[in-house]
Formats: sequence, structure tokens, C-alpha cells
Amino acid sequence: MTIKQIILSMFILVTLLVSGYLNAANYDSHPGVYIRHIIYFKDLSTAEKAFKNNAVEKFFKQVESFPETASSSLYNRYLIKDVASEFPMPDANYLSYFGRGMTDKERADVQNYKAAVLYDFLFPLTSRSNAIKNISRLVLTIAEQHDGYIWDSETRELFSRPEWKLSRIDSWSGDVPNIKFNTVIHAYQDTDGYRAISLGMAKFGLPDLVVNGFEWNDSRSISSLINLTAQQLVEQGLSDFKFEVNVDKLKASSFKASLVDSLYENANKAATIDLVESKVQEGDPDNFLLEFNFDQYDGKTKFQKQGTLLNSLFGWKDEVSYVKHNLLIEAASKAAKEKLPQLKQRFNAGLEVGESLSLKAPFPTTSGGNEWMWVEVTQWSDQEIIGILRNIPRDVPTLKEGDRVTVLQADVFDYIFYNKDGTSEGNKTGELILKYQRR
Repeated sequence: MTIKQIILSMFILVTLLVSGYLNAANYDSHPGVYIRHIIYFKDLSTAEKAFKNNAVEKFFKQVESFPETASSSLYNRYLIKDVASEFPMPDANYLSYFGRGMTDKERADVQNYKAAVLYDFLFPLTSRSNAIKNISRLVLTIAEQHDGYIWDSETRELFSRPEWKLSRIDSWSGDVPNIKFNTVIHAYQDTDGYRAISLGMAKFGLPDLVVNGFEWNDSRSISSLINLTAQQLVEQGLSDFKFEVNVDKLKASSFKASLVDSLYENANKAATIDLVESKVQEGDPDNFLLEFNFDQYDGKTKFQKQGTLLNSLFGWKDEVSYVKHNLLIEAASKAAKEKLPQLKQRFNAGLEVGESLSLKAPFPTTSGGNEWMWVEVTQWSDQEIIGILRNIPRDVPTLKEGDRVTVLQADVFDYIFYNKDGTSEGNKTGELILKYQRR
């Protein structure tokens, strides 16, 4: 087959799979699951040797083209003699984000890889678990024998061999995959806050999941929501677009253990999810997309409604403190205030995607005191700061989490700067407050 024939046949196949998914009433009527992997090699002679490896035929039958419906496990392969013109290697900058288990040297070295072998697989949904695990083991065996790197076309990641084994083989608990290691979530700034979308659910014969418009401070909880929903869909299937997710009803696996460990004590661990068909944007996966609809939850804004669901499902930590500010806390606050001009300049210069800044400020309570809460900064001009309230007020009935609020720079007590790698700076007063709360 030529490259053009491969691309055309795959476009037709994806169209059939999406159509079949929408019309499928059960596993038996599903047209099948399609997976593509590419193994990259240093030179053409190595790729030619790998191409002759017939280990795949132990579990899959080779065919010239795929049928409209998969009744058995099938595959075809194609020798890519010139990757630069046919399937270019992602550049080193891309691989710094999506090159899994690769060093800087490896990311640079693979730019000179000349050839590859492309593998397409199609199998019935009923044999999904075994087929996916067999595919992962087979491509690893070929990559190990011929010193190759594995590309997952659905998640758009390039893997070293040890990382592929860790993520795609060792992460399974029997027949239960850990969805976090078999899919990926892309999050980026969009017209309405941030947008998050999963990639890789098509490998399980399921739609990818989307959250449109959220605040970056909620990115970890949004990712947990997507992963929890995806894990439950893989384990239990999808028969309705409105259903309950329930942590306790997940099968025992590394995914469940990790999620349970991350929950707060007040987590309900269950919530009703409403999914609706989502509009496709440029760069989205070639898969049916379902978007989370938050309209049923309490709140005046989309962000508040999201917060209602996330706080109920995963729990929340009360960061509102009523500890009297002692000399140590006051000293930490003074040091934080001295950094405010620098933070203001950094914010107004433009934060990178994944970065955010929150400031702690006082809000008058009904009892005459102050409730100190966090505000995510959206605008900072002169001495006035506008942002989104990030706490659930206890004694300020006029405010709710997610409200747009204004505070004065002179009133700011502390700060947290969130870096794009997930680390943070600041909140030294919080550490002291926590210390004195325990006494």
C-alpha cells in the first residue's frame, strides 16, 4: 500500500468507527477498534530487519485492507523508507513535552533516525483488553530487538522502551488498565479560560472527553474528573450520556488506589455526570467527542458550577484560617508583601500557559472580623487587583467561590505562584498557620 492509500483507508475506517459507535447498542454491533503505532529506527537496514519480524502474526492476521466490521484481530504494516518525507519525527521541543522516558540526548539523537515501520491494528471490541495488551507487548519486543522508539498515534507520544513497558504494560492490574498511563490530557488556553481534552480513548472503543472553559487553578481536579470518568467508561461501558461516576464502584487497580489516596476526607466520591456532544476544534483527535455539561450544579457562573461538582466529588480543604496572627506569621507576611511589586511586573508581562498567581486577602465577615481567602489574579492595575475567589466563604454570605472580586494591593497578606510544571512558590504564612492550628 502507498502512503496515500493508507491515509485514505484510515480516514474511511475512522468514519466507520465513529458512526458505528453512535449506532452501537452493544459490544456485538461495534465495528471494531483501531490502533496505530510506529516504531522508528536509526537506519533503513534496521527497519527492514524489523519489518520482516513476524511476531505479530501470533495474535493478528495480516490483511491488505480492513473490513467495515472486525470479526477477528487483524493488522497490516508498512515500511517507511524515508521518515522525513512520509512520517516526520517530532522535533526536540515537542519531545521535551511528549517524549516519554527520554533524555535530552535521546530527543536530539532521534532527529536523525531515517526509517520506521508502521503498524495498523483492528480488532473486535469484545477482545479489547487482550488485544491492547498483546499489541503493547509485541511492539515493545520489536523495538527492543532492533533498538527502536515507539510512537502512539492516538496519544501523540514517543516512548523509550523502558517507559513504554512501565506505562503501557506494567500499569495494568490484570484486565484493568490504568487510564492515566494509557491516555493523555492536553490542556491549553482557549477563548473561555482553559480547555482540556483527552487523547487515546479511541483505543478502547470510546469517545474522548472534553472540558471547555475552566480556571487553571482547577486543572488538577479537572484532570481527575476526566480520568475518573474515562476509567469508569473503560470498566463499565457507556449506555447513557447522563450517569453516576462512583469511585467506590471502580475495580481494584493502581488507578483506584492512587485516586482514593488523593481525596479529601469530606469527598462524596460519587456524582452525576452529564455529557453532551462536543464541537471539534483543530488538532482534536479523530474520534467522537463528549463534553462535560455543568448546568445542573449550583452556582451563578460556569466556574462556580464546576467548583460545586469538583468539591463534592473529590472533597476540599478549608484554607480559611482563624488563627491569630503572631509575630512569626506577620514577619512571613511582610516578606511576601515585599515581593508584590516583582509579582505584579511578572504577571503583567504575561504568564505562560500553566502559570497562575493567587493572593490572600481579607474579606469582612458578618461577625465584624476578616475572613482571609485566596483570589486568583486576572487583572492587576496600580493598587487594585481583580480576580476570582478560590475559597468557599464561611462567614461572608454575599460571596461564593468563583465570584469576581476586587482587592487592594495594600491588603494582600501572602501569595502563591503556580509554575507550569506543577510546583509552586510562596504561602509561607500558610505553613505557619497550619503549624499553630495544630497546637
